[in-house]
Amino acid sequence: MLAEVANVPSEAIALKAQAPDVALLPLPEPTVAVVDAPPTNAATPSEPDVQVALRTYTVEEGDSVRTIAGQFGVTNETIIWQNDLTDPDILQVGQELLILPFSGLIHEVRPGDTVASVANAYDAPVGDVISANKLSDPFIIVVGQKLAVPGGYRPLPRKVVVAPASQPDTVQAPPGVADQVAAVVSTPPAHKLPVLGNTPQEQFIGAIADAAVESADRTGVPASVTIAQAILESYWGSSRLAHDANNYFGIKAQTRGGTAGSVSFSVWEVIGGRNVAQWQAFRVYTTIADSFVDHGLFFVENWRYASAMSARGDPKQFAREINRAGYATDPSYASKLIGLMDRYDLYRYDDV
Repeated sequence: MLAEVANVPSEAIALKAQAPDVALLPLPEPTVAVVDAPPTNAATPSEPDVQVALRTYTVEEGDSVRTIAGQFGVTNETIIWQNDLTDPDILQVGQELLILPFSGLIHEVRPGDTVASVANAYDAPVGDVISANKLSDPFIIVVGQKLAVPGGYRPLPRKVVVAPASQPDTVQAPPGVADQVAAVVSTPPAHKLPVLGNTPQEQFIGAIADAAVESADRTGVPASVTIAQAILESYWGSSRLAHDANNYFGIKAQTRGGTAGSVSFSVWEVIGGRNVAQWQAFRVYTTIADSFVDHGLFFVENWRYASAMSARGDPKQFAREINRAGYATDPSYASKLIGLMDRYDLYRYDDV
């Protein structure tokens, strides 16, 4: 990341696994049966408990979710989901992690599940689930069976509540913690925003969209890019900085604090070629909007992003320009932003 931005995870979303199209898609629900246990005279499903070659990794000094994910060629979320990491920013030296051989997750079949419903629940291609588990017609799965879901997303907590007006606006959604809730903006949005669906991802986008549009009004930074960056930089709002400090972009407090001051966290820094744990101050914001506007001003006030600001009318080019200017060390950072903007049609927020 840039010098002014914390070394926090920036790959928050699992990439779609590539698999050949399956002629049977979409599968009609009646073609899939789920039973508590196969009758003795029933045909045995094709490998009902798929054997996934899990690898074990012991956390070493200087490791982060990002570096481990890069080492094994999987996404950050894959590691977070498989190991139920409640705070992706914290790993303990000596901690053992289980690593899947693909980007995605493992689902344990529950009563009422079908291949199609499992794939849809995690927004994964049905064909990829069929292929990964070597399923064949009639695609029978049984309760308790472990299904590999390449490219799947684990939904954020389902329950959404509105924070009391006296509390700062915040979004909280640590992955893997079922009793956490996502708190959305308590005041009515200032802009007339697109109506979204009820998926956890859409709920998160809806909760931060007004702040992104406000930032666009004040700074000119495309709202679509800002929303995509918030998704990547905060792990869909689940990072420690997001839920403790309303800091969705990991901006450090090197020159000044946020609207609510600053807070210090111990982070790994590379100094003289060595990984060294240091306390770093990060900006704390009173509201989500404060964080988003400050993020927009970062591009306005830094001369190296002048080419990006010149392209602010073209969100895709804006993403390419900030990547080229060194916002992130990940060479595919721009393509990930564009992928999110395309997938969720975030361009709608540029026209508000």
